[in-house]
Amino acid sequence: MVVDQAATVSRYPPGEPWPRRRRAGDPPHTAGRRSSGREAMPSTTPATVISEITSEITAHHRILAEWLSGTGDAGALELFLAAHADDFSLVTVGGEVVQGEALSDGLIAGQGTCPGLRITIHDVVVVFSSADAILVRFTERHQVDDDIDDRVVSALLRVDDTAPRGLRWQHVHETAG
Repeated sequence: MVVDQAATVSRYPPGEPWPRRRRAGDPPHTAGRRSSGREAMPSTTPATVISEITSEITAHHRILAEWLSGTGDAGALELFLAAHADDFSLVTVGGEVVQGEALSDGLIAGQGTCPGLRITIHDVVVVFSSADAILVRFTERHQVDDDIDDRVVSALLRVDDTAPRGLRWQHVHETAG
């Protein structure tokens, strides 16, 4: 799968402020904010490719949310972990670097620790692509009841026919929204 650089899909209307950590129902705060640059832009990447990438990211995070909320099963967690490269790494919002095995151990222990968790994906942007890898950026929203936590995430996905959905997660870097 090869895609062009700088393609974007936005689920937020142009001009709406970039989502930040807040409680559901709170009015958006816009004072002093620079333009988020997340308004939908013309794309040279075929919509089907953006759709496939968005579907991969969404499916991956649906499994994660179900596991952490306690509604997922061990088979789904195995599928989630199988999508990661052997040398996968995650940089958390707090700046901690977590390697694949530590992530796996943490997830196994974390089953059901966040009842009601929903994760939604917005603003998927292809930052760079080559014949064998895609760098994407997206907004990941974690919501439990009225608590909302947005984070901007970059992920390096490698094209791999042996991965559960054809893309292997190599690296993820989360930042506080």
